[in-house]
Amino acid sequence: MAEPKKNALIRIWQILLRHSDYDHPLLQEDILRYLDEEYDIQLERKAVGKNLAYLRDAGIDVSTIPRKGFYIASRDFEDSEWQVFRQELHKYALQTLWTL
Repeated sequence: MAEPKKNALIRIWQILLRHSDYDHPLLQEDILRYLDEEYDIQLERKAVGKNLAYLRDAGIDVSTIPRKGFYIASRDFEDSEWQVFRQELHKYALQTLWTL
């Protein structure tokens, strides 16, 4: 079932959070594809641009890499992500100690 177009703003934010980062920016065409595939929302490319501007106006850190795309520059880490980071840091520290 298609979602209403009024949900596009929040869905674009979710798509950027889930599918983009500095190394993997999304073009507007990519965002359109995710909107269609994941939420059955069809928009024009111009509407995606307006929604990206609305996100910026709302204080969301949407960054642009010219001719490559958009991504969320700052994000909060989930507890599980912090746990993985701590485990990897601990492993690295132990390996460093063993090589001394």
